Amino acid sequence: MRLARLVLAQATSWSAVVVAAAAGLAAVLTAVDGGGSLEPEAALAVGALRVPGLLVFLLPLLCGLAAGLASARLLARGERLVLELAGVAPSSVAGLGCVAALGLASLGWMVHDRVVPVAESLADALGGHDEAPWVFLDGQAVRVDDGTVVDIEGHAIVAVSQLPADRLDGPRLRAAEARQRPARASVAVLQSADTRPARTELASRTARILGAGLLAFFGWLPLARAPATQVALTLGAGLTWAGADLALRAASAQGRVSATVGSWGAVLLAVGLVLVALAWCRRTRAPSGGEGLSAP
Repeated sequence: MRLARLVLAQATSWSAVVVAAAAGLAAVLTAVDGGGSLEPEAALAVGALRVPGLLVFLLPLLCGLAAGLASARLLARGERLVLELAGVAPSSVAGLGCVAALGLASLGWMVHDRVVPVAESLADALGGHDEAPWVFLDGQAVRVDDGTVVDIEGHAIVAVSQLPADRLDGPRLRAAEARQRPARASVAVLQSADTRPARTELASRTARILGAGLLAFFGWLPLARAPATQVALTLGAGLTWAGADLALRAASAQGRVSATVGSWGAVLLAVGLVLVALAWCRRTRAPSGGEGLSAP
């Protein structure tokens, strides 16, 4: 029980530090990106509103990095060696860290569903980009800001009309707008959509929870004897996961791979990383007692 409290406390505190640092960096970078056309206060507000949408995608990477930092601290303080001498398996410590990451990622899932759609809409409004350029609905292209409707046959425009005001703010139009940007849509909107990007995004949100747990498990394992190497390995694993997830989701949206592969492919990569790490730990760990253990 004491070990569980220790690991969960460290996992929570390091995750909070890493998420806060990433949030601050994301806010500044996003504010700088829009700072050329906005007042400083508006640019900072837009940057802050963009943060939830950026963090929910990066949560697995951040959980893995936080686990690597916590594990590196255990190594630097000699606590990891004490645990090994006491007969505590590295997988036990990593499992507790995995539980903390799963809880954080589940919270991120709720933030993505309830906070991100509202925050992104407010950021668009403050930044002067509250309108979606065009929304495709019932075979027509609709411009949301003024209700212009364009009918197209082949490559030719056959008619231009105006959408009535009562339909401009209708739920179907707003749902269609959200489905065109699935990363910013709520779960209810994604569930009502039948497009490949919407299905991929919905499954990816669940897969991201498992990815966070797996990368945290990877980060807590004793992978190196130097703290800096431990952190570098976990950061590299997180960046590899994020790159693979982004590439597979894009490939799924373009129809190059199935929605299942696009959503869960990066999780399979994380499983492979964990299996390799476990095999490495088993190979380098002493076969019995404390023989073969070396101080950091």
